[in-house]
Amino acid sequence: MGHAFYLQTTPVTKASTPASLRRRLPHRAERGDSGGSGWNGSELVQKKEYTWKTPGFAQTDDHPVVLVTYADAVSFTSWASAKSGRTIRLPTEAEYELAARAGTTTACTAATPRPRPRKSAGSRATPETAPAPSA
Repeated sequence: MGHAFYLQTTPVTKASTPASLRRRLPHRAERGDSGGSGWNGSELVQKKEYTWKTPGFAQTDDHPVVLVTYADAVSFTSWASAKSGRTIRLPTEAEYELAARAGTTTACTAATPRPRPRKSAGSRATPETAPAPSA
């Protein structure tokens, strides 16, 4: 990746989204026939009544905004750009991946490497215990 970028490190919460904006922004789950996926007390189900305002579980203004579509998120970034005077957009997949990996490029981001896979399903030998190949 050959460019620098900023990425917000905290979620967009209900409180950080002004009420006037919440009333104006289109929300796909509210406009569509199927609604969003929400919690009915025992499982995740899709119903018309589940929207970002009523996700099926208790929320305070400090909780992240949920049940928004890509189009909803783009609408929010357009509003935030106009409000701040700066270009604000969603990260690309590559930018998100780089940020999630904390800048690493290795196959594993944990401090300890992944266990090495077994040689085959029917073999008890692992790469660590398998005999060295003969020359």
